[in-house]
Amino acid sequence: MLQVQLRKLSIPLGVLVSLVLLSTGCQGKTITPAPIILGGFPSLNSPMQEVYRYETNSKSLVSITERAPNVSYFESPTFHNSTPVFSFDQKYMAINVLNSSGSWTLNILDVNQNNGKPIFTSPIGTKLPLLYEGFSNDGHYFGFTYSNDSTGSMDLGVLDLVTKGSMISLPSAHFVDFSADDQVYALTFLSNGNANGLVKFDPASEKVETIFQPPADVILDLVILSPDQKWILYTDRNIQTLNRVSISGDNATMIYQYSGENPLINYDKSGRYLIVIDPGSNQSTLKVYDQNFKETYSLSGVGWTNMDFSNDGRFFTYQLFGLNGMDLYLNDFKSQTYYLLANTGKIYTPRISPDNKYLVYLSIANSGDHGGTLFLVQLKDLHSTKIDASVTSFKFDTDSSLLYVKLNDTNQTSSLFRQVPGESTPTPLLSDAKGILFLLQ
Repeated sequence: MLQVQLRKLSIPLGVLVSLVLLSTGCQGKTITPAPIILGGFPSLNSPMQEVYRYETNSKSLVSITERAPNVSYFESPTFHNSTPVFSFDQKYMAINVLNSSGSWTLNILDVNQNNGKPIFTSPIGTKLPLLYEGFSNDGHYFGFTYSNDSTGSMDLGVLDLVTKGSMISLPSAHFVDFSADDQVYALTFLSNGNANGLVKFDPASEKVETIFQPPADVILDLVILSPDQKWILYTDRNIQTLNRVSISGDNATMIYQYSGENPLINYDKSGRYLIVIDPGSNQSTLKVYDQNFKETYSLSGVGWTNMDFSNDGRFFTYQLFGLNGMDLYLNDFKSQTYYLLANTGKIYTPRISPDNKYLVYLSIANSGDHGGTLFLVQLKDLHSTKIDASVTSFKFDTDSSLLYVKLNDTNQTSSLFRQVPGESTPTPLLSDAKGILFLLQ
């Protein structure tokens, strides 16, 4: 809550956070090379956001969002409702837009089309859309949670992207995830607003099957599925516990007793580790559990969502509150050692490359800055190299080369670069494009 379709979203009910959680459907799935997608603003003060596809042959940007009258994208590029969600094959993009009347519309676009027109649009009410949304593994369906203005409830909506028929809905339910066979896991609610249980919903037949019905004294506050979809994880607001139960409803066991506020829950990219961050009353606590829910690591004072695991589950990088602000650390689970990478008190955004060889982090001096300094660290010897300054965003491509956007504040233009680890200079892909650009997926 946690890009981004490779990682679906699950957050405490009624609470909006920017932690992105893992999708359960992408484990072991081959991902095709992704197109380079960027968001952008015409100027630093512009409320209008556009989404572009980078064209390799012409070295130019093509808009893939329609600039319709009285429609604006949400003002902040880091706010989740302006961040597109992509299908696993990178063919489709979903984005919510807000029009001048104060109502929201969900748009599904084909990123390979140049006309910028959505292939599917659906009104989703006047309330701020929630973060429960995602594509099925094969791109057949898109599931989401929306505001039903006529009833006042939050309902589950499912779009069939193959037949492009009308929206299928399930009243008083939140989207949780898709199963491998395109069934929808959803959390249903009682009339008093409390969560009722987990169901499996078939979009084709609209049949509903109850999967998990908690005891009467349990107040469900968060529900997610393990990456292998064998376990249901849920929090009980009544006694403030994180619990697990098998998908068949057996072997209910407490995992963790949290201290008051809802914990943030995530799985690492490999699906090997469950990550729990307890905000706590004085400082946050990090807990890491293995696939058998055995605690393998515990740390106090961790810096919430700025963290990453390597794909092989060996390395873990995170922010930690230090004497002068934030410090950046790297843990090696294989050697059971940890390393201090930076301690300048800045804000860090670390990411580990798909091939598990490099760590890149963006060091930002102040939260209001438009860019920061980008560093690359070789994980074999922790040798660090400065890549560039005034960087607004970055991402690893599927071949572990590094893409990043550099901002020129004086004339408000952006440039896109590709840095291959081991090479001395980056390759410019796009120079001095008008506006403030940032990589999206």
